[in-house]
Amino acid sequence: MKSVINYLVHHKKLVLIVISIVLLNFWFGFDARFTIINLIWVFINLDFTKPEKY
Repeated sequence: MKSVINYLVHHKKLVLIVISIVLLNFWFGFDARFTIINLIWVFINLDFTKPEKY
């Protein structure tokens, strides 16, 4: 369980964006194009190899 919490803490931006996409899908109704475009944007713009440092 600690490893999951550590992963979420280190990847706050990814978690926030994914939660936002899911909430927007529920709010406005599921749109496959919207979801795919946003997920592609997430994978292009985020660097998963380096955790964020604050």
